[in-house]
Amino acid sequence: MRPFGKLWRRLILPLAAVGLSLWGGYQLVRVLLAGTAEAGVNWLGYGEKKPLWQKLLVSLSLGLPAVVLNWHVWFAPLYTLLLFGIHYWLSRRFNWWWWGLVEIMAGFAQGSMWVIALLHP
Repeated sequence: MRPFGKLWRRLILPLAAVGLSLWGGYQLVRVLLAGTAEAGVNWLGYGEKKPLWQKLLVSLSLGLPAVVLNWHVWFAPLYTLLLFGIHYWLSRRFNWWWWGLVEIMAGFAQGSMWVIALLHP
């Protein structure tokens, strides 16, 4: 069993992103709103037992915290949808593409969009 389990993705990583962003001097209100949005989105389920519409909605929502940080990255939900969709399909199609990779790529999509939102003028 992993220490903290899903708590890493759902709470600790959003808190770390908020802390590092505030430390970097970014706007308090936007960072707190984006962190709240990220924590909220991470509590949504997207497992294999969920209907397709819910998986699509969650994968789009993974990009919303970046849009809250900087509306110039309006494409973030499309990026997370594409990246999550490809890896989800691979995990359903091939046994060697394990579910952990889907979760890793969902986190990568979210984190990379957060960084791009902060760095984009």
